[in-house]
Amino acid sequence: MKNLWSILILMLPLFVQANCIDKQTLFEAMRCMQAEITRLHQENQKLQGSLLEIQRMQFQMLKAENAQLRAQLQQKADRSYQVINCGSCTWEQARQDAEKRGGYLATITSEVEWQLILKTANLPDAWIWIGGTDQQEEGKWQWVTGEPWGYTRWSSGEPNNANNEDYLHIWPKHSQGGHSQGWNDWTGGAKTQYYLLEK
Repeated sequence: MKNLWSILILMLPLFVQANCIDKQTLFEAMRCMQAEITRLHQENQKLQGSLLEIQRMQFQMLKAENAQLRAQLQQKADRSYQVINCGSCTWEQARQDAEKRGGYLATITSEVEWQLILKTANLPDAWIWIGGTDQQEEGKWQWVTGEPWGYTRWSSGEPNNANNEDYLHIWPKHSQGGHSQGWNDWTGGAKTQYYLLEK
């Protein structure tokens, strides 16, 4: 835009010489053009300032997220995961057994942790209890450890509380309908052969 105004300003004397415009009009036009150039320049500076502020805020957000992830990883660095064959156990029975073993039903709070579990826990192709529940308040899921609830791996359409389902388990890897190793809510009376121990 600035280059266009510059070209027009250079051409205005030609218009005067050709008697297409008088000098007074020329000066007024040049003054208006210069004012417009100044306005555009100031607006451009404001936009650049806004862009820098947005980039600064994005950087701070990424920095905070990175620090939070590092803290989570540090917290989980010394944790281990083990699949326990309980024969046939409800979620509550699995929870109690995990505590007797000095741990708790696994809490999966990030994608990084989930990938770590896949690499180290040798998950069976079966239903597996983990440590989430909304028993206290329907729809308000919590981890047994009290860790913040944020990361989820719910299967499509879940949780649906179809039969007063308040307990969390992992679908088998080869489940149909796109449920492969996703999460599902299940009833307190349901039983699985396995649960995931974290300690």
